[in-house]
Amino acid sequence: MPENMDASLAERLRARDQQALAELYDRYGRLAYVLIFRIVRNQTVAEDLVQEPFSRYGAAIQSFDDARGSLGRWILAVARIGPSIMCAPGKAA
Repeated sequence: MPENMDASLAERLRARDQQALAELYDRYGRLAYVLIFRIVRNQTVAEDLVQEPFSRYGAAIQSFDDARGSLGRWILAVARIGPSIMCAPGKAA
């Protein structure tokens, strides 16, 4: 996705535009699922966890800076946090 489209979508997300959230999920949901599945190696858990970055984007979107990278990379970084914490040593997977 071109950078200006990322910036535009990010602005719409910051404004809590529900259609922008649907667009974000349509564009990056499958990719987030694949990333999470590779971490947890469990389909059911991955399906549950893929919802998290999209549901908690509200607070996190303020940290997105299009000068530092693409929206896709940012949502994947947000997606990676949950499973990484869950799979940390001493945590149940």
